[in-house]
Amino acid sequence: MKKAEPVAGEGGTVDITHVIKNNGCEYDGLIILNKGSVISPTIYLNDYYEQYVNGKSIDSIFAGIKELYYLNKDRLSVDTQSLMSFEGIKDKIVYKLINYNANRKLLSLVPHKKILDLAMVYYCILGEIEDGNATALIYNSNIKNWHIKEDELYRTAVSNTPKLLPVKIYEMSELIKYVDTAEGRYSLDDPWCSNLYVLTNKSRINGAAGIMYEGVLKKLADKLESDMYILPSSIHEVIILPKSTMFNKEELMAMVRDVNTEGVSKDEVLSYTVYEYDRNTEELYS
Repeated sequence: MKKAEPVAGEGGTVDITHVIKNNGCEYDGLIILNKGSVISPTIYLNDYYEQYVNGKSIDSIFAGIKELYYLNKDRLSVDTQSLMSFEGIKDKIVYKLINYNANRKLLSLVPHKKILDLAMVYYCILGEIEDGNATALIYNSNIKNWHIKEDELYRTAVSNTPKLLPVKIYEMSELIKYVDTAEGRYSLDDPWCSNLYVLTNKSRINGAAGIMYEGVLKKLADKLESDMYILPSSIHEVIILPKSTMFNKEELMAMVRDVNTEGVSKDEVLSYTVYEYDRNTEELYS
């Protein structure tokens, strides 16, 4: 704390906050606020603590923290006054999808909408930083201070998200050449692999929310001329394939379990459910 005080400057503040993130992951964050500022990047300290345990010096660790702070603090493009009112921030409000049951503690603190086994939660895009967007989750206290109803927040996010984070759908073969299954390894040049699609957004962050964009699943289903399976690869993307695939739902569920267990970090798991989309009724279900 004392090492950070010169960075905050005269009249600034340094605080440690406890943050609940996705899927029950909890972190300790350092917030350095210069005088007159109301927003600042939160620097999560857990990884730095591991570095300390492994023998790295405090001076070296803080040098890294300070570098990260200066790198990102001026990239927050939101006028601090705009955060004080809904009118000032509403054009930057979007939504993402997280798992409902794994986030009950967090969901008690934030406005949300339950969809199947998922929850739609809302956040503000504050600017672009080194590894994506600087964002701030919207809490119950925010909408109380803004004097708005949750329905208005929902409508705003539904309108903004497809425009600020446009969907991107591409063939799996653009990413990888092979896929491993219980039956063996298949080349993505095989005919059955030609209809594997990844759905995300332009930033590839929180892109699984794209399944909720109006008309997106319908357009792809019409292209495939089929009902579809939707596999929750992570909070950032989903994999979509036609029901005419060689896999059945049980096999696909096993694949999702394997990927979530071995290939996705805990805070990026979306669900263990395989979803289905009916082309005729335009219904998403599990």
